[in-house]
Amino acid sequence: MKQMYKNFKDRNDKMWSRFHDPKTKISRYGKWYAIAPMIIIFIGIVLLCIPSVGFNLGLDFTGGNVVEATKITNLDDSKRVAEEHLREHGIKYQISTRDSKDTGLGLTVKYQIKRGLTDTEMEEIGRTLVLRIENVAGDGAEVRNAETISASASSERIMMTFISIAVTLIAILLYILFRFKFTSGVAAMIGLIHDVLVVCALVIIFRIQINYSFVAALITMVVYSLNNTIVLFDRIRRKEKMAKNLGSRPPVDQVVDSAVKETSCRQGCFGFHQ
Repeated sequence: MKQMYKNFKDRNDKMWSRFHDPKTKISRYGKWYAIAPMIIIFIGIVLLCIPSVGFNLGLDFTGGNVVEATKITNLDDSKRVAEEHLREHGIKYQISTRDSKDTGLGLTVKYQIKRGLTDTEMEEIGRTLVLRIENVAGDGAEVRNAETISASASSERIMMTFISIAVTLIAILLYILFRFKFTSGVAAMIGLIHDVLVVCALVIIFRIQINYSFVAALITMVVYSLNNTIVLFDRIRRKEKMAKNLGSRPPVDQVVDSAVKETSCRQGCFGFHQ
């Protein structure tokens, strides 16, 4: 294990030295930094335009029913019968487990309302699901239909989600325009939109289910991206101001490369160096 750690650290040190070598120009690969994300975004847009593909929306956005079970003694069997029952009817679902001091082992089953089925048929599927879980959950288990999320409420959630993200991006743009010059603000906004589009495209490509956790992760990513952007642009501005005071005008790519290398160290680049 020590030898493995040493080998990894040696490779890390070599990468670190090469990264900070003055001869290493990060900006020279700028076209590839632009082409690769554009390809990913293009594939995502194509898949989004296909009716049968698009976003893989979870229960939080499509509507559905929730079944909750508490005080379970046979958690694995309860989870298995729930999965089998919903798969039989071709219904998408999410199953989560928990352990509470008050209610013991618990199971939450969220399943979507399947198109083509009537309300009566969905109610029967729900009742059967509750009975199947009760049969294997163990003595004293409590199983019930806890909640129904309507499709209209889900549509409102989708709209509010995108509105909140759009308002956040606009507020960020105004702040950066105030803090830096106009071109920096536009560049920062393009970078933030790029981050959001790439993540959304990858989510579409790999069919990752979208729920509120995804929205929270997306907003977190925007915040971190903004933080890194401001730090980097601030370092570039300082370097340009310093060069101006010294009466020199270094090339833009040289200033950008130097700023990127310096700001990358603040979070411990490659895991070892601080």
